[in-house]
Amino acid sequence: MKSDELDELVNQELETWGAMVLQRLAQEIQKKKLVLTEETLKSLQQDVLKASSSSIHQLQLAFSESGRINDMKRIDQKKRPPIEVMEQFVKDVGLSNFAYVPGYKKGQFPLTENQAIKRIAWGIAANKLNNNAHKPKKWFSKTFYGLLNPLIDNIVTKYQDATGQVIGGIAKF
Repeated sequence: MKSDELDELVNQELETWGAMVLQRLAQEIQKKKLVLTEETLKSLQQDVLKASSSSIHQLQLAFSESGRINDMKRIDQKKRPPIEVMEQFVKDVGLSNFAYVPGYKKGQFPLTENQAIKRIAWGIAANKLNNNAHKPKKWFSKTFYGLLNPLIDNIVTKYQDATGQVIGGIAKF
């Protein structure tokens, strides 16, 4: 078997494995209920980089940083989150999903939507600063690292099969 054929074999295995990993990670995200804005779910992507002359194969998996933060055991919040980011979060989630606007009675809303967004964003930011109780939602590490050994086994098995056929073909002569 030629080097090009082996490279293609590994690339195909990486493509298949990468698609399967993305599917499993998406299932874990949904299982752990990390779909409020679906930012992490929508950001999952893969890319197999074809082997160079040195036969180095690469599979890149990518997703938004916020997804990895949810996976972390501990986060120390020393500064309040940026208000602009919190405001965008409130807009993404939608005002109708917040039952309370800080500074107003339950069921009472400010005069404008923009005021409500700002107050809710400030409330979330203040709560994040004062409340360090981050509950990790493990969705990445166990899933990803648990699937590495099957990838290695598949590649080694297919490589052995391919080279065994070549060796078997040579032995017949």
